[in-house]
Amino acid sequence: MSLILTRSPYFVSREDRGNDATLKLEIGDVIDGGDFFIKKTYNLAFRNSYLIDVSPLIRDYLGNYYEWFSDYYRRRNDERTKYVRITVSGSKNIPPPPDTVTESYVSDGYLYSTDEFNKDFSNELQSKSYYAGSTNIIYKLDDTSIRIPLVNTVNDLISGSYDLFEDIDCTFLLKNEVVGYRRVTLDNEFSYGGYSYVTFEINSSQYSENPPISFLARVEKDGGVLENNKCLDKFFCEFSISNFDKIQLSNANGDVFFIEVKNIEERKHKPYKVTFLNRFGVAEDLWFFKRSDTSINISKETFRGDSIGMYASGNGIKTMNDFNVNGKEKIILNSGFVDEEMNEAFRQLLLSEEVTLYDYKENKTYNVNLGTSELQYKQHVNEKLINYAIEFEFAHEVINNVG
Repeated sequence: MSLILTRSPYFVSREDRGNDATLKLEIGDVIDGGDFFIKKTYNLAFRNSYLIDVSPLIRDYLGNYYEWFSDYYRRRNDERTKYVRITVSGSKNIPPPPDTVTESYVSDGYLYSTDEFNKDFSNELQSKSYYAGSTNIIYKLDDTSIRIPLVNTVNDLISGSYDLFEDIDCTFLLKNEVVGYRRVTLDNEFSYGGYSYVTFEINSSQYSENPPISFLARVEKDGGVLENNKCLDKFFCEFSISNFDKIQLSNANGDVFFIEVKNIEERKHKPYKVTFLNRFGVAEDLWFFKRSDTSINISKETFRGDSIGMYASGNGIKTMNDFNVNGKEKIILNSGFVDEEMNEAFRQLLLSEEVTLYDYKENKTYNVNLGTSELQYKQHVNEKLINYAIEFEFAHEVINNVG
């Protein structure tokens, strides 16, 4: 199996066939039981072309999916991945060569211009136990869950291996001592509108179905305020039951991959979590811990009205009136001090076409667009401490105006 990233070209060759060669492209989902549910079929002729780029055709079927419920639309799912079957036919010799049939997973990701032609990340992902994050370092807010994206491109309907599930062993370590364990079964959840990757959320307490709530969360849940206390800080630092600093991922092939986890405790500033589609088309989380600045930009129109009545009644004169007044807000977030390896995460953030912002304190999620269009990669050799300030524009106006 292979992985096609549809934001970049993916060329299919007619190989040694003549000008009568044709390409059949079937786009759909794998539904329960391993059946291929085809949503769209394209029949294309190579004619004088040797290659055909199929990415634009596939990408038309990736995106948000909505369904009508009563008197409003309701979001049902994100169709960010599909399953495709490509059949190349045609004759040059007699007897004609057999058809070439390939199957691939596709996602709304991309290749860099420096990547090789039609690069396939399947083997690389498998060597990393299917981890599809941008870096092997994850910063997260203390006492919050962590989400690890995994992309499985192993199952193949042609070979009948769809029923061969892949188990990933996740071991959680603190100072190289095991503090938790979980096995994740990658069964390619290609149900209707499903994904080609598996994400799992693990509460940082005990990694069970009903994990205990942290001390801070229990205090805030009861309406209390946790005051800074050196004794408490020392105790939880030494006897933390909800902390881990490393995740080990291993698969059946014996591949082992380590993710370094850095838990950040922030009591002064308001933390935000940004979720973006990375280069594999997978949702990835990136926390901003430090200073945030929100601003508003007002737009309006004016007209000259008849104010004789107001003037005659003694209320002064007002000849200029505002209408269509609205505003757009933006926020500048600071990451806090991060490792130099996080440059790749911020690079992929700026290249993403879909970004959401989660306000941790208010428990609200907003769609945003990136206001920052230029970023200088920082290195420890040049700067002792690395902090990134990124501007986000809220993807809506402040007032929900009619029309």
